[in-house]
Amino acid sequence: MGGVEAGRRNVFAGVDFSRADLRQTAYKSAEFSKCRFVDTKLAKVDFQGSVFADCKFEGEMYEVAFHRSAFEGDGLPPNKMTRVDLSEAILRSVEFRELDMDTVIWPQGEEHLVLRPCKAALDRALGMLQARSDMPAKDGRLSGNLSEMGWTESGSRCSE
Repeated sequence: MGGVEAGRRNVFAGVDFSRADLRQTAYKSAEFSKCRFVDTKLAKVDFQGSVFADCKFEGEMYEVAFHRSAFEGDGLPPNKMTRVDLSEAILRSVEFRELDMDTVIWPQGEEHLVLRPCKAALDRALGMLQARSDMPAKDGRLSGNLSEMGWTESGSRCSE
């Protein structure tokens, strides 16, 4: 569904994907505009560089990845996640990679934690963990693990 041909994306405008089974699918770079994903089966889905604007997600999402651009580039405009509503979504291991999330409506409640600004929040968290005497961070293991995952103490994986 998310193929690219002759520099053009597949476009889904006003499509209701409610209760559709999209598990274990990948989309190189589709365009989703004013689409609804209500109780859609979204598990192990990679949207790669697909663009989302004015979309609504409700229900559980598990191991779903959204990226700024497709892996192979394609020279297409990047995903900006414009006015995407996640307020009633349950996010489990969902990844947002190098995206501008300023207009996203985040889930509410105690089940989710949104860190803003990301870099400062990661720096504070790492500092708090390293200050503890009962943590692996005390001997440098935490910093090493963050480095291996591509994070640095200054939060370099954050987009802001």
